[in-house]
Amino acid sequence: RFQVVVIEPMLEAWLWMESDHVAQAFGVKNYATLRSILVKEGLWDKGAPKPKRTDLKAACSRACTFGGNKSSRTTFGNIFGVVSSKALNHCAEPGFNLLRQTLQTWFPKQKEAWEK
Repeated sequence: RFQVVVIEPMLEAWLWMESDHVAQAFGVKNYATLRSILVKEGLWDKGAPKPKRTDLKAACSRACTFGGNKSSRTTFGNIFGVVSSKALNHCAEPGFNLLRQTLQTWFPKQKEAWEK
């Protein structure tokens, strides 16, 4: 068995899950506020699930600056350290979703853990 999965190596693309944990990791009170700031600055189209693909790094940098964080590395660790697998169910990245679906198919006994 094999599956070819292409994942763009932009951690910033996986970062934007609709969760207050994401905002708080940047130092912003809630996700709606963070999103609103980035929309006003033209880094996120209103109604889109995440910032513009061409501006992902800029959005991350701006969010760090706005929230008073100096390091995106620390921010990433804070976000991915607390995100539940339920939040990952809303991920819009096709490569990540294919990887997840493939792993669930290959390891069906572990699927329940992915869904918690």
